[in-house]
Amino acid sequence: MLGAASFLLLMLLVDVVSGGLATRIDESVIDAVAASNGGPAWVRASADLGGLGISGAVVAIGTLVCAQQAWRLWPIVLTSVNLALVGAVVMGLKTAVQRTAPPTAVSNGDYAGYFPSGHTATAVVCFGTAAFLAAALLGEGLDAPATVGSRSGWDRAERVAVGVGLTVGVVVGLGTVMKGNHWPTDVVGGLLVGFVALVTGVAVVRTQVSRRAGVRR
Repeated sequence: MLGAASFLLLMLLVDVVSGGLATRIDESVIDAVAASNGGPAWVRASADLGGLGISGAVVAIGTLVCAQQAWRLWPIVLTSVNLALVGAVVMGLKTAVQRTAPPTAVSNGDYAGYFPSGHTATAVVCFGTAAFLAAALLGEGLDAPATVGSRSGWDRAERVAVGVGLTVGVVVGLGTVMKGNHWPTDVVGGLLVGFVALVTGVAVVRTQVSRRAGVRR
């Protein structure tokens, strides 16, 4: 799944840079959004879930609660790794691509670029990480050896994280498109970046905790 998502992100990146088919679809969608005056207010408001003010608070609370209950540092490490990964990839791609805004977007001269959608990627990672930690809290055995030793426990928590993260990411992405602040392909790129960062971060932390706990993978 990680390899497939990375490949799709690469293909989408090439299409966006070259002005391919997906970018022409973007223009049609934005024209339709402009004609509909942005759709329902609640849809447009959903874009705010991807801001660090909301998504950051959600994952911060989840991280502190899980770390305190488990009396382990790995929840803090997991959140830090995930946020660092998504931030680095999003800003790197924005700076490299320098995609211009849709005609409906509010002008921001200091904005690095519009591909991928940072709000979407942030929502996937923050809500996905919070869901992973919630699954860990509700699962059996919060101590590191038991958690890591149960391969199914980590896998189950990861599936929950991906499901929740992508669901919230789609809602946030739809809101940003309906507000006219992003092209649809920006949102798809944000979903892919968020997925890759989330799964990679879980894998990195899982491996490190396994080694420290003496669990053979």
